[in-house]
Amino acid sequence: MMTLTETSLQGQCWQVTVTQPGVGELANVGVRNPGPRAVDMLSIGRPDLEWVSLARGMGVEASRAKTCDQLVKALGAGLRSEGPYLIEVAL
Repeated sequence: MMTLTETSLQGQCWQVTVTQPGVGELANVGVRNPGPRAVDMLSIGRPDLEWVSLARGMGVEASRAKTCDQLVKALGAGLRSEGPYLIEVAL
């Protein structure tokens, strides 16, 4: 997991987290060639999580961006938001 923690942008705090399913955690404890079950235990991709739905279910505004234009609009919405705002970026 690579995390860029809390960057201030116009008085708001942003956190970006990029994950690679399970591999980093296993490597941290010395596992060099994990089997599929070991990777599955640390993976959050089966089933795929609906981050926007999860955020909205907890009262957090959210959107998903698949293009650069959508990302720009989502960042604008996040900056205008008075509370937390989640942006799921599909890479």
